[in-house]
Amino acid sequence: TLAALASLYLSSTALSSIPPSLLLCTSLTHLDLGTNHLSSLPSTLAALTCLTHLDVSNNDITTIAPELATITSLRTLMLEGNPQRLIRHAILSKGTLAVLQYLRDKLPP
Repeated sequence: TLAALASLYLSSTALSSIPPSLLLCTSLTHLDLGTNHLSSLPSTLAALTCLTHLDVSNNDITTIAPELATITSLRTLMLEGNPQRLIRHAILSKGTLAVLQYLRDKLPP
């Protein structure tokens, strides 16, 4: 079943949005969505609470939901090669923990 899936590699598959069925993969720890046409990282991705590695590099991402920072298991977030302007390069260059802290600070109270 999808709920038992631990790793999913969907890089270079011409995705333009996150498939809703992806949220059924509740045991997912490694998700590779790199080199696609995604324009946003929606708050619904926060449902993937076991995620430790998320690669969304080389997409068209301009919007990143701060709720991603609520995935406490996330250790690697690859955002390189996206036109997003929410997170400055100075923060991106400090790595995943700095990016997650920045997003946490953007969460509504």
